[in-house]
Parts: sequence; structure tokens; C-alpha cells
Amino acid sequence: MNKFHTAISTSELGLSAKVWGFGTGGRLGSDKKMQLCPAPVHGIQGIVTTTALGRDHTVLVTARGEVFTMGNNKYGQLGYPLDVPKNGQDPVQLAPKRVIISISKLIIKGAAASRWHTVVHTENELFTFGFNYGQLGYERKGDIQVGPRKVATIPPGKILQVAVSESATACLMASFDVVVFHKYAYHKISFPLSPYPEAFVQSIVRTRGWNSPCKISCSENKFGAMTALGDVFVWSYPEVDSSITLGSLPANHSIPFSSIPAPDKPRRVWAYGGDRTQAIDFALGQNGSVILLTKGGHVYIGTNKGNSLGRNIKWQRYECTLSPFFFCGIRYCHVLR
Repeated sequence: MNKFHTAISTSELGLSAKVWGFGTGGRLGSDKKMQLCPAPVHGIQGIVTTTALGRDHTVLVTARGEVFTMGNNKYGQLGYPLDVPKNGQDPVQLAPKRVIISISKLIIKGAAASRWHTVVHTENELFTFGFNYGQLGYERKGDIQVGPRKVATIPPGKILQVAVSESATACLMASFDVVVFHKYAYHKISFPLSPYPEAFVQSIVRTRGWNSPCKISCSENKFGAMTALGDVFVWSYPEVDSSITLGSLPANHSIPFSSIPAPDKPRRVWAYGGDRTQAIDFALGQNGSVILLTKGGHVYIGTNKGNSLGRNIKWQRYECTLSPFFFCGIRYCHVLR
């Protein structure tokens, strides 16, 4: 889900991807201006297993590990070049087109997208393309990285998930490290120490495994992580200057490492308090709000109060008619502004 459109993947062979929303610029894979109900995306063989949405483009990954993109290509976020229209408008791709990752056959496992760039990954390799503002994971050589380029600086190991904002790319590794590429450098997120007594922690470790991150999420410039024990953390990066766009930065723009401010420390906004309150899924929304699903089957929405992310969140239980033992995944994103 993104600001202007939504996509889902189903098990319907050949028409498994469904999209709806505002279609200007081809983000729905057609020339429709609006689609009010889910409509299939034509032109992709097989089952789509992953969908990722930037503000103006859509990324679809199939079960065979192929990547298709469609929509606006102003920042090269589609992964291939398009002719610029003579009328001066942005280049758009109205139907899904396959992205060639490399000469060798690579199986893509996941993807994420922002307004400026797209990220795809295999089990242990990361590829990025689009407008380089320090979040692509390599040095800047011109405004746009047109095709997928491998990020060589990512630590070795299996990649479980990626999440992105306009200025940062976060990777959840099988080592349970969260690695973030931001301002032409990368760093690992250090989560606060456990608030629980040592004896309790050791008991939980023996029965459930260590309280390590198992899922990450992003909305706007805010990131979040959920741990295996059910804690939820949030942190953020500075918002991108609205004046930054194509041609506004020098070709070799970079930021000295010593001048990069330390990122916000993650704040714990939800803590494990027993099996029924253990978070099993979560997502971030607008202005740092959080929605989560507990093991007891309850949904809670946390609204960020004040200007400090995660410091003062007001939680409200969402009452619904579903059975408390009904478990489901949740996804929460932007509200139209």
C-alpha cells in the first residue's frame, strides 16, 4: 500500500497481481486514471509473490524470481531506460516490463520501493537502482542509476527482508542485524538492552529463541522493527529537503563520513507482557503511528503524540467482530493528504 495505490498478490495463475487506486502515470499497469476495485495486472506469466510500491511506480516479483516494474520512470526507479516524451513529460511504462538483473540467472526473493528508488534482493545479494541520494549503497556518479547495480558493501549473509524510505535502505539479515544504507555509508542499528530480569530472559531464550528482530517496516522517514519476543521499536532519519531533485546535486555529491549525524536510537514502543499481548505482526503508518496484531488476536493502534517519535504513543485497542483467535497479517500505510 502506498499513498496513491494498493497492490496485492493472489493465487490466480497469470492474473495473480491485483491493483487499484489512482492510475496516473501508469502505476496500475494501464492507462486508466482511476481503478476503484482490485483489477488484474496483465502480461505477467506465473504467480506474483511480492508487491512493492513507490509513490508513482509498482514492482512485482514472481515465484520464479523475475522482477517486473511499471509506472513513472523519472528517477530511473523502473530499472531500465525509457525514451523521454517530446512534450517534456516524465517517461512512463504503461504495462509491466521485466527488469534484467544480470547476465546470470538470479532468483529475486523480495523487493521494496520509494518515490526515488527500488531495491531487490536474492538470498544474499542486494541490488538497487534509481535516484542516488546516498541510500543506494554505493558512491554517486550522476543523478540516476538506470539499471540494477549490486551493493558490494552489504555484510555477508542471508537477506530476510528490505524496507526503504526516500533517503535510507534497511536490510534485515539472517544474523538478525538490521543494516541501513544512508548518506553514502551504512551502519547497524543497535537496539536497547532487554528490560527484563536476566533469569526471565534466559528462560525465554531456552523456549523461544533470542529476542532478535524478525520483521522491519517503513513509512515516510520512519522505520520500525518487531522482535521474536514481540517487542516493537521505532526510529527515524531526517526528512529529505523538498528542493532536492534531478540536477540539484553535483555529479560526485557525497557527504564526509565524519559529518554524518548519528541516527536516532530506536525506542521501544511495545513490550512483551505475556502470550496474549505478544506482537506477531506490525506495520507503520502516517506520522509515526503503529498498528500491531497480538497473539491473542487483538489489534492495537498507537498514535504518536508530540514531535518526538516513539516517546509518547497513545495506544487504543481496535474492537472488531472477529474471533479473538483469528490470526491475520496486517498492513497499514498512508492516508491521503
